[in-house]
Amino acid sequence: MTRQYVMSALAGILLPFCGQAAVAADNNATKFEVAAELSSTHWYTDFQKPYFNEILPKASDGSMTANAVPFDQLGLTGFELMRLMKKGTIDIASVTMNYVTQDSPALNGGSLGGITPNLAAFEKVYSAYRPVIERELATKYNAKPLALFAWPQNQIFCNFPGQKDVTLASLKGKKIRSFATTVSDLMEGLGAVPVTIPFGEVVTALQRGTVDCQSASLLGTYTQKIYEVLTHKIAINLGYSASFIVINLDTWNNLTPKQQEILSTSMADLEHRMQEKTAQLEADMQRCLTNGPCPDGKPAGLIEVVPTKEEAAKIKDVIENRVLKRYAERCNTQACIDDWNSTVGATLGLKAWK
Repeated sequence: MTRQYVMSALAGILLPFCGQAAVAADNNATKFEVAAELSSTHWYTDFQKPYFNEILPKASDGSMTANAVPFDQLGLTGFELMRLMKKGTIDIASVTMNYVTQDSPALNGGSLGGITPNLAAFEKVYSAYRPVIERELATKYNAKPLALFAWPQNQIFCNFPGQKDVTLASLKGKKIRSFATTVSDLMEGLGAVPVTIPFGEVVTALQRGTVDCQSASLLGTYTQKIYEVLTHKIAINLGYSASFIVINLDTWNNLTPKQQEILSTSMADLEHRMQEKTAQLEADMQRCLTNGPCPDGKPAGLIEVVPTKEEAAKIKDVIENRVLKRYAERCNTQACIDDWNSTVGATLGLKAWK
């Protein structure tokens, strides 16, 4: 996608936006230009859309309003969001961290492959790591995080028709669609072959045997009906994909102290409610993908494979000696490694090293 195409898609929506939030003549009322989450997700329809259209204007007595549009309806893929944020083209954006990890590996430090076994651990990790994220966003993107939330757990799902006694060893040599570099590190450590394929092409790839398995969230695997070409659910927790809602620092600094307080407080509530939804969806999708009961439709009936104690120990060894080592190499500086070890590492009892 060319820059001209992106800006053309944005032009009709962001006009007359001129690089910062539109401010009324009395300088008390502010209208944010917002690139919200994907239009098809719960995060937009159930949370971000009502927040920007109703909750925030009401909480601020009309002093803060927003023109909130899902980023896919702006003609964007997601990878451009932080660059547009840095330029001041967008005031607020909902961004999945995987979109920016190539430019800033440290931002993905809380979502490394397999390190967070459950949502409680995810929340503890990001509570400890938040100051690092704040500094990284400010330095590299002139941005400030307002909220942070997880997508339901990522696992491995395979098409092994007629295969019995599937174990962790069954993944050796198998081609698995990967969605992140750190997940590829984990797969390689387990003897699998990570393959990069867009999510929308996974079904065809599984049908043709281009890949044997996919790594993805429980939610996407069920709601997009990918389970129709799968047989097994391998209950290896690959961790959580994290997203943040960020604001351009110039926009933030132009707000009054009262507006900043209202925005911070209401965003903290939004974050809490989205995390509650993640927990509910995760529990529902675990059942929906196996034998139910499923509140959203017919159970998928996938065969669930739960790692043994010995297999869990193998996974832990791969995390400690491959995933964390590879992350430290991408981190590049000792300061980046030390930041991780003193926050995420200290929380989980892990250590990154080169």
